[in-house]
Amino acid sequence: MLARRWIPWHVFCFTVAGVMIWLGSWQWRVASAPHPAGAAVSSWRNYAYAFNWWVFTGVAIWFWWRFMRDQRQADLKADAEWEAAQAEAAAHAESAAQAEADAVADAGEG
Repeated sequence: MLARRWIPWHVFCFTVAGVMIWLGSWQWRVASAPHPAGAAVSSWRNYAYAFNWWVFTGVAIWFWWRFMRDQRQADLKADAEWEAAQAEAAAHAESAAQAEADAVADAGEG
């Protein structure tokens, strides 16, 4: 998760989350601010928008966490497959070397 290739992704996601938190706070301040008498301002709507920004922040953080979890699982699976392929190649090379040694030994006896 702290590999160099993921640093820009982390910075982007947490910057977006910070901006959304700030937008929610700004919207809350707009809803709480005094409005001129007779102004067509719906405070409840502004409060709902503020809450909405904070929900978006939670979704963004959840998406980041889920993406990183899935990527880690994919990386572990790829590493395990690579190690299995290396072990198979080593076993194949060992059996080929043993077969060659047996062939040389059989040729020397005959």
